Amino acid sequence: VVILIVIGIIVSFFNIYTVNTGETAVITRFGKVVRTEQAGLHIKVPLIEKKAKFETREQKFQSKFAVSSEDIQSIETEIAVQYRITDIQTLYKDFKTEYKQRLLEPRVAEIVQANTARYTIEEVIEKRQQLSTDIFNNLKADLAPYGIQVSKVSIVNHDFSDAFEKAIENKKVAEQTAKQQEIKNAQ
Repeated sequence: VVILIVIGIIVSFFNIYTVNTGETAVITRFGKVVRTEQAGLHIKVPLIEKKAKFETREQKFQSKFAVSSEDIQSIETEIAVQYRITDIQTLYKDFKTEYKQRLLEPRVAEIVQANTARYTIEEVIEKRQQLSTDIFNNLKADLAPYGIQVSKVSIVNHDFSDAFEKAIENKKVAEQTAKQQEIKNAQ
């Protein structure tokens, strides 16, 4: 009897859990979502129910992507996406806890490439804010059905090919030389 009581206490102990502020737990019974739990102390049915915790506060996904411009120039773009999960059950049913690898990363990569391809390489530099807005609007619409709300997209950095950077440098040198010649001719 004592052994059964000790086993019962141990099993109960491992089925008591806490959900922290800013998290939500998804509880499944034999693989089917049965409920979600907010912050606090909770109990799940031993051996039958499992839990998965999700961060519900705003999060940041940041990654680098190799993309091409409209004029087929290679650009390595680093993008930061701020988002929060709004519909945990839908997201869990579709992707379990692997939503970053299976949803966010491929969708962000595709949308960054599609939007960057609409601009020439000079426009990527000149219209950086517009490109960021285009990516934001497309991501927001694309991720909303999965229960993810995108709040901001930032283009952290662009890294252009060496040939393009050399061409820009040569162009700037030529412009400076022309201005210097103009000043000399005006004197």
